Amino acid sequence: PRRTFVDVYQSRYRELVQIARLTTGSNALAEELVQDAFADLYRRFETFSYTHLRAHETKANLVCRLLLE
Repeated sequence: PRRTFVDVYQSRYRELVQIARLTTGSNALAEELVQDAFADLYRRFETFSYTHLRAHETKANLVCRLLLE
């Protein structure tokens, strides 16, 4: 079954903030970046498909990559 946006957000938000915090050194900036990434993902979630992923990526990897772009 396809996961909902809320499922993805609830299961990945904290992990992604931790990764972003390690990258930026700032909790506030990390939260802002992850929130921005999820806002972008939310706008595209219904049309998002695995064709957007690189061969080795999971959705979590994609969100991390989008944070760094």
